[in-house]
Amino acid sequence: MRHPVPSGRFADDVAPTLDHLARATAGGQTLRCALEGLTNSPKRPFASLLHNVMGAPQQSRPLHERLAALANDRLGAEATLALSTLELLARHGGPAPSTLDRAASAVRERRAAVAERRAQSAQARLSALVLSALPIAFCGWSLRADPRTAQFLLHTRAGLACLAGGFALNGLGWFWMRRLVGGTR
Repeated sequence: MRHPVPSGRFADDVAPTLDHLARATAGGQTLRCALEGLTNSPKRPFASLLHNVMGAPQQSRPLHERLAALANDRLGAEATLALSTLELLARHGGPAPSTLDRAASAVRERRAAVAERRAQSAQARLSALVLSALPIAFCGWSLRADPRTAQFLLHTRAGLACLAGGFALNGLGWFWMRRLVGGTR
């Protein structure tokens, strides 16, 4: 079964889904019944994914195999942790409520760490944008302000080479800065 690579909303739904499963199993439901009771709503993408895995076409395979097959898709670290936890509980049993609570806590901590890194890198992302836009703006201003500069840059081979080299280096610098800052996502 192929599933699309999830959005941030998908990862945001992992901990609440684990909480719901923990409450249901603490209330006496089996893991299978708790999974079947999950909502199938677009507002709850991870819960919907688990709900759909319980569907009729999948019934012939054991629950732990269905969950393990889902974990092979590229669903993100939060979903992978949750699916691995659910697969181990389905395969080996154990104290489901406390295990699911701990997994939900780990997912929340990871989401908080990602949000913290993103907030702390905001200045670096803004600097990358400014450092990429400033040379282009200065070039435009120079072309408009000085006819000799415009003549050289736009009508000579050396000027066109300078423009091409400058734009290429600016693009490379922008890509490099985005790559450095992009590691915080």
